[in-house]
Amino acid sequence: MVIRIGTRSSNLAKWQAQCVATALEQAGLDCKIVHFKSMGDQSLGGNLSSNVGQFIHSIDEQLLNGNIDIAVHSSKDVPVQMNEAIRNLAYLKRGPTTDLMLFRREKHEPTLYDVLDGDKQSNLKEILLRIDSGMTFGTVSGRRQSLLLNERPDLIPLAIRGHVETRVKRLIEGRVDSLILAESGIVRLRTTGIFDEINANVTAYRIHPSDWPTAPGQGAVSIHCKAETYDELTTLRDILNHESTETEVNLERSILQMVGGGCLYPAGIEVHGEELNIRISAKNWKTAFCEGRSYGVFSYFGPYSKFELDLPKDNEGPVIHSPSMNPKYISTLNSDRISLVLANNDIEMTNLSVIDLLPKLEAWPRDFLKESNTKREWPYLVLTSPFAAKCAILAAESNPDIARIQW
Repeated sequence: MVIRIGTRSSNLAKWQAQCVATALEQAGLDCKIVHFKSMGDQSLGGNLSSNVGQFIHSIDEQLLNGNIDIAVHSSKDVPVQMNEAIRNLAYLKRGPTTDLMLFRREKHEPTLYDVLDGDKQSNLKEILLRIDSGMTFGTVSGRRQSLLLNERPDLIPLAIRGHVETRVKRLIEGRVDSLILAESGIVRLRTTGIFDEINANVTAYRIHPSDWPTAPGQGAVSIHCKAETYDELTTLRDILNHESTETEVNLERSILQMVGGGCLYPAGIEVHGEELNIRISAKNWKTAFCEGRSYGVFSYFGPYSKFELDLPKDNEGPVIHSPSMNPKYISTLNSDRISLVLANNDIEMTNLSVIDLLPKLEAWPRDFLKESNTKREWPYLVLTSPFAAKCAILAAESNPDIARIQW
């Protein structure tokens, strides 16, 4: 019997699937790796971090359809609520759980490989000394955005998408000032030689876990099977499963489920033995940030036996000032954002809404991607105002093409 192993077609996913295949082949089993594209791979726009499980669903569908025997995923991409017809068969031994912050390298700084070969960890405040006000950082992760903006609200998050190597290329090109990526992915792709040519152009800081707990399951690889075939595949589980990784990831996922499955609160949750390291941002952190207000972050570091979840409360609404008789500024924007930010900093502002804008969601183009075979042929969506961007988010909820193309 040949074990058919399903995976995404990215270089990192292929690496993970090959690890599974190698372990099975060393145990005397025949394997075949089958590559597929997931919806996450085919999406360039929209809010990627909100679409839980989009990197795994299409691969698991191949599993349910009988086209593969097992599916290989990055554990952090697996949603807490799984299809009941799917079971997790095993976890490979976990790699690094830490995040790296990458920059274009100055001459006096270590190379990317120098950092990977060492064990230095830097606290977040030390790393932030390198970042000037107004600089950009690339990530689609709500957890990473919320934790960094909580420390430095003067920075600008950018949704840099694509495979890991594509994102690093965007950094070198200067499209973004810094990147936040999982160290495990960088370490694994390094073995393929994919970073050899750019190693000298990039430096990195390993963010200390006490400041920056990462996503539940980060660094671990999950192997899925159909629930009905689980008992038949126990031999594979015996070969592949790493018990301490399974214990820690399952505990992280159980805490994530307590938090609400990760859909509401951006959560960093790490388990190492009996020790927990947790940071969870307030549910309304984006709204608070856009209004110039601070937001709460729940933190816990200690044994699981003493852990009590206390989710951060949403702060009260924006500061409301009665229109001043002699305001310093009068705004005619239909958005309250500028006036709220200034009001929260005790600057007199009166905001007069002189235009009433209504979205025309039915006018957005539909089904136009069917004519293009590859993402390189896809058009760009040019949004000419903040209101247009807001409408694009609304349109993407019911218009798959708008959710997938690059804005």
